[in-house]
Amino acid sequence: LLVRSEHQELVMMIRKTIHKLTKSEEEKSPGASSTSSSTTAGGPKKEFKEPKVVAPMPQGPIIKEGFLQKKGSKRRNWAQRWFVLKQNYLGYFSKPGEQDAR
Repeated sequence: LLVRSEHQELVMMIRKTIHKLTKSEEEKSPGASSTSSSTTAGGPKKEFKEPKVVAPMPQGPIIKEGFLQKKGSKRRNWAQRWFVLKQNYLGYFSKPGEQDAR
């Protein structure tokens, strides 16, 4: 059983180790990370993230569907979305009838 201060020290050691490993991996292969950066003429670096892969909505009967309010992750505002509930799946869309789930 760890005392709180020992636990905090262990967490800090793990974080430092992960940071070192991540940093050394980036130095070995700078193009292999999921984000790539580029510099504009005299400007700051910009980070470009690869697009997320969205799994297709599984086949099967719809258990429940309808509008719900969803809180945004960046602006933290509430937006109305069309949700679809199937067995082992919950997806949402901007409006009913869309095919690309988020």
